[in-house]
Amino acid sequence: MIKKTLKNEKGILTLDFIFASMLVFGLSAIIFSFGMTLSVVEVVQYISFASARNYSLAHLDEEMQRERGTQKYQELVTNPAIRPILENGWFAVEPVIISDFNGEYNPDPSYESDNFIGARIPFSAPILYKRIPLIGTTASDPEGFTANIQSFLAREPTFRECQSFVNQRANAFQSLNYILVIDQVAAIMDNGC
Repeated sequence: MIKKTLKNEKGILTLDFIFASMLVFGLSAIIFSFGMTLSVVEVVQYISFASARNYSLAHLDEEMQRERGTQKYQELVTNPAIRPILENGWFAVEPVIISDFNGEYNPDPSYESDNFIGARIPFSAPILYKRIPLIGTTASDPEGFTANIQSFLAREPTFRECQSFVNQRANAFQSLNYILVIDQVAAIMDNGC
């Protein structure tokens, strides 16, 4: 004969309900956090792209290109529609880094590539770190949810770089000792080389 250890079963259903509610609440919080993070990552990706696009356009010199990319970043990050999302403590973005990342991604100097020139925004999502009762924590490190959001669009030659290139080409032609009538030769700059 099996001895019944629990003589009073009142409240068991309440305990099951509390346990199930905690699981549902915890999983809902995790899903909400993922949804918010993926949405904000798309916004920050656009900010990265817009900064890289402004950096890539031809201007007087490379410093002016970098300044234009940084201005676009500041304009978008301080936009009244985006600013509250990035300043509420759920997400954090660091200042944009506009540079040539070829040395980082292409360590072989013999391979000439300009594929990794653009903007990088260090991004972190503290919202993903959760301590949920009965489930545990989502990570061992609260600072662990970080990523670099990057856009690489290369860079157009600047006006000064084009001018230098055209002058070098003209000097190369003149060194060939051809008879050129200078009045018939004209350098035409069209925002490109």
